[in-house]
Amino acid sequence: MEEKKQLTDEQRERLVACESAEEVLAFAKEMGDEFTLEQAAQLFTMIQEAKKAVENGELSDDELDNAAGGVMLSKFHLPWLMWV
Repeated sequence: MEEKKQLTDEQRERLVACESAEEVLAFAKEMGDEFTLEQAAQLFTMIQEAKKAVENGELSDDELDNAAGGVMLSKFHLPWLMWV
């Protein structure tokens, strides 16, 4: 099994700033990962849900960063996601 990649703070911010599944897909390619558009859409949807949770006070900004970095994403059963 491949080792998971650690995202930098800047990379997490860029991921959270993606405005579409296509942007997530482009980000993944920059990271050297090959996602399907469906996988990118799953990740984009989860990030958007986490951003809404922050807006509603359900998550802190740090928790959002952790979600984008993969710490919380592991709870969403995305075995193809190679980021932490």
